[in-house]
Amino acid sequence: MFDFTSWNSGRKKVASWIEHPWALVHFGKGTAIAFLVKEEQVFAGRRYKAWIVSAKFENGEHSWKCRFESSSTIETRDLLHVFPYALPNSPTLGDIESAREKARTLVEGVS
Repeated sequence: MFDFTSWNSGRKKVASWIEHPWALVHFGKGTAIAFLVKEEQVFAGRRYKAWIVSAKFENGEHSWKCRFESSSTIETRDLLHVFPYALPNSPTLGDIESAREKARTLVEGVS
């Protein structure tokens, strides 16, 4: 279980059955942080039920907020980086920026 601020400012505890639930993913036209909840087997491979989240920095620390009212489906091909953290730990803001920079480098084809 991990504690999030809900999209409407309430509190939400979300359980995960994934060993390393934090990932940087393709989402829309950009990237987002996903909290992977459950792996699903489908005909074409695997996908994940996930909550798209954001880190909010206030009062000298960061907290996690669900960006939408419900969970999303993330295809395996959309996983850019899986952070090596198991619960109750989470990635730092530096980890997230580093992963985003690596993803930008891969997309732009820069070595």
